[in-house]
Amino acid sequence: MVFPSEHNLLTVGGTAYNGVETWSFGVRFGATVHIDPTQAMADACVSATQTLWNTAGIYMPSSHNLTFVKVAPIGPDGKYPPGKIAYVSAITPDAGPSNTNIHPAQCAQVVTFLTTFQPRGRGSRGRIYLPCPAAAVSASNGTNSLGSALATAVRTWLTAMNAVSGLGLARIMSNIGAGLENNITQVRGDDLPDTQRRRRRQLTSSTTTVNM
Repeated sequence: MVFPSEHNLLTVGGTAYNGVETWSFGVRFGATVHIDPTQAMADACVSATQTLWNTAGIYMPSSHNLTFVKVAPIGPDGKYPPGKIAYVSAITPDAGPSNTNIHPAQCAQVVTFLTTFQPRGRGSRGRIYLPCPAAAVSASNGTNSLGSALATAVRTWLTAMNAVSGLGLARIMSNIGAGLENNITQVRGDDLPDTQRRRRRQLTSSTTTVNM
């Protein structure tokens, strides 16, 4: 199984709950002529990423901090090509702007990427998991009504990332068989919180046992 081409993987991440946990999500960027990452490229991704993180209408939680963006070169085999390295731009811990309705660490919010070039099957969709917004959920259906706001904010961010010199265009990539890739042309927000169990691996809890 291989990816169709060498490309750049942009990872956004940070810490949660006083640094006990970590979180991250990634998007792949491809170009007709691949350009390897540089420190300047990583640094150029910071401003728009912080703008996304601090968008008031998507309620990123104060329990989570944005701390870095990383751009890594990825070969068709899914690994770093020999002799090439990733570049990280560290961000002074930037807590989310919302401090009410904080949810457990394993809660997340899905944003799905679609492409009009491939209506279904492999290479037709991708997704990222943002930290769960600090927004109330409905008692009747469990949703937080943030699908539209999330889709709009992430679309704005992807547009800015597509404009970063040398990074490439945001793409959905499959490494099944000979691989397949398509530019992201649509962003879909989900208003029902989801889960990412790996974001709750380090937190500890106290327990109480009572006799029958």
